[in-house]
Amino acid sequence: MSTGKTLFGRMLGALYGGDITKANPSKFSFGGMGRWMFGKMMGAHNVSKLIELRDLALQLGVNMYGCQMSMDVMEIPQDAFIDGVQEPVGVGFFLMKAQDAEIQLFI
Repeated sequence: MSTGKTLFGRMLGALYGGDITKANPSKFSFGGMGRWMFGKMMGAHNVSKLIELRDLALQLGVNMYGCQMSMDVMEIPQDAFIDGVQEPVGVGFFLMKAQDAEIQLFI
């Protein structure tokens, strides 16, 4: 999914793929087979698929926020996110929320 307005933004969109089912597992892409390999490995160990885990997190009330600065730099619009992702925030908001939270993840 190409979301960017500039050449670099469109290139990032093309490389990323557009959603959780197309993103490569970090540097372990293995020429595009990494996603398939991790899916097989997760299935062999009875681990839910990433989409199921993400949907479960949303059902349990996990708040997901986009980083406004990253979205601006990578030219990712808010409407590219799945339903349930909160409005984009800055680092100050994240730090304020994380200070009182029992668990925080920054990815």
